[in-house]
Amino acid sequence: MTNNKENKKSLLEETISQASHEQEEEETLKKAKNMGMSYVNIIDFPIKAETLSVFAKERASTLKAVPYLQVKDSVRVATNNPEDEELLSYLEELKKNNNLNFIPVLASRSSLRYGLSLYEGLIRPETKKVGEVKISKKKFQEEIKDLAHLKEKLDTSSTTAILDVLLAGAVVSRASDIHLVPGKIEAIIRFRIDGVLHDISRISKDKYQNLDSRIKFLAKMKMGEEFLPQDGRFRSQVYEKDIDLRISSLPTLNGDSLVMRLLEEKEKTIQISELGFNPGAIEAIERAIKKPAGLILNTGPTGSGKTTTLYAILNKLNRREVKIITLEDPVEYQIEGIDQTQIDPRHNLDFAKGLRAALRQDPDIIMVGEIRDFETASISLHAALTGHLVLTTLHTNNAPAGLVRLLDMRIRPFLLVGSINLAIAQRLVRLICPECKKKYAPSRAEKTILNNYLKKNQIKRIPVICEGAGCKKCNQTGYFGRTAIVEYLEPKEKIEELIMQNATQTQVERTAIKLGMKTMREDGLDKVLAGQTSISEILRVTAEY
Repeated sequence: MTNNKENKKSLLEETISQASHEQEEEETLKKAKNMGMSYVNIIDFPIKAETLSVFAKERASTLKAVPYLQVKDSVRVATNNPEDEELLSYLEELKKNNNLNFIPVLASRSSLRYGLSLYEGLIRPETKKVGEVKISKKKFQEEIKDLAHLKEKLDTSSTTAILDVLLAGAVVSRASDIHLVPGKIEAIIRFRIDGVLHDISRISKDKYQNLDSRIKFLAKMKMGEEFLPQDGRFRSQVYEKDIDLRISSLPTLNGDSLVMRLLEEKEKTIQISELGFNPGAIEAIERAIKKPAGLILNTGPTGSGKTTTLYAILNKLNRREVKIITLEDPVEYQIEGIDQTQIDPRHNLDFAKGLRAALRQDPDIIMVGEIRDFETASISLHAALTGHLVLTTLHTNNAPAGLVRLLDMRIRPFLLVGSINLAIAQRLVRLICPECKKKYAPSRAEKTILNNYLKKNQIKRIPVICEGAGCKKCNQTGYFGRTAIVEYLEPKEKIEELIMQNATQTQVERTAIKLGMKTMREDGLDKVLAGQTSISEILRVTAEY
């Protein structure tokens, strides 16, 4: 009896609600006719994700307006207040910067509530090619010549033009990454140039939210997802340079923090001789890659140039008579003649599974983007022992630490002995700007470091130490470009004995240095003596020594 009463009550409420909604739609239709406007009910209307994404979620909510249909360059916008000055001003701004025509269409409040609710559950659009942004050489060419001009342009740019300005500025300033950091009132824009972050400008939170939406739309990321990190990518052609952008978003208290990594699609192949390695390191690499099997381990933190070094080695090894397979996350540069595989944990393809599958392809050479766990390390070492040349990376501070880290991963010592051809560690240091290079008097602490090094290496000449004064070319930093400093370890009998004894990192390091290993700091000091970089830069990058 109770259930029947509840069912009747529910049916009655539904009927009243439906009647109320029909009445609201009829009144909205009448209002549209009186105003000489079109009318729409977008409830259950098949709105595409890319159409909805024309407005940022916050902007749509503020203006009570929802773009619901796009045909070529014409976009229809559902609104309850088509005469709102703020809405009309915003549509005019979008029209100027995107070459789109906007047609306001009257809709009921219920209809708009439905449209706004779609932003919350908006899913990634159906699979399409990645988004593209094209910026011709004429656009911004006069306005953006350095970071100062970029800041001026950002301050005066409209909301929809900011991304184009950012990308053009990043290419001009040689930035590797764009960091967008939201705050309570403003968002900070930073560029990573030559490995160091620089504050570029600040934009209002309103502008940032629209920029965030445009980037996510191009990168095929979820627009309504505010609480989970996401990854995406899109392409851009900036001043005739093809750029692949990798996007990472991280939720913070003030909104999404975005990082855009710029990868230029280079046609020129990277050569080992162009990396900045000292002659001894180049000879060690040549010896290691001449062996038909074994493992070459490159270590260092993120952004230290490890992958670039491995690409240079692959270019050297890439011949028709050998089969090369790479497993990468992500694939940064495409190399013709090599099978490159993108690791994708979302589809259950990790390094270990990819490596097993690659070995069934009968390769001669395998590159494993990174060893992250015991399983990947074990398979890589077994492959190196069974006739394959394996190239891989590991996150450690120096070359000896790479061997010890593998032991820490529970790799059996006998697997390391005889399987490691070469362990490399590297960092990237900034080069002194050639335009503002000048002589420099080192501090007492720097003199002590230099004198100890000169004495150890029996160098009697007094070096001329240089630094950059700062100029327009280097954006007043004193540095322009980067080069590598490196240390390398070819495991000898004494090192292998220590491995079999599960020796500590300190023991391996001390023995390696006694056997003649030049540390990264020492390699860096050689570059200081050659006038390529500064003492302060070497001390900054090798602070762990």
